[in-house]
Amino acid sequence: GADRRRTMLIALTVEEMAGNIVDYGFSDGKKHSIELRLVKKDGDFVVSIRDNCRAFNPKKQLELTNPDDPVSNIGIRMISGMAKEFRYVNTMRINHLIVRV
Repeated sequence: GADRRRTMLIALTVEEMAGNIVDYGFSDGKKHSIELRLVKKDGDFVVSIRDNCRAFNPKKQLELTNPDDPVSNIGIRMISGMAKEFRYVNTMRINHLIVRV
């Protein structure tokens, strides 16, 4: 039931953020898990991604982005710029990213 824009943003969010988690979080050689959920709520779609890897705060990553480099962290920049909500929490060694589109 999602329109083309939301479908593209949901797919981009899952691909980019899960890819970042695997690249960064699984690099320590330990076993980890990623939990993805997609919920339709109040006309919006909410992508919830939880993992038990090292902390990776995409909002902090954006702050480290070189503003003169148009491709630096482009996936995170696109997602955070187009999403209605882009929230990250790390509690009890669990990363939780919420993206509302």
